[in-house]
Amino acid sequence: MQMAKTQSWATWFSELKAFRRTPGHCRVSPRWPPNPRLARWVVEQRAHYSSLPVEKLKDLYQLGFDFGGK
Repeated sequence: MQMAKTQSWATWFSELKAFRRTPGHCRVSPRWPPNPRLARWVVEQRAHYSSLPVEKLKDLYQLGFDFGGK
């Protein structure tokens, strides 16, 4: 699954940070009404774990991102 390049990685990451403020985690439900596309972006980050640049991995880990998807 490849997200359309309508938003940059940094923009999606910012949206994930904003999401995390409320529930305290990065597990975005596909049914999250404000932005269901964010859940697809999260799934894509897990799928591309081995090819993400170190800087992006570091940012995600510091945010508490769960690459196992649980």
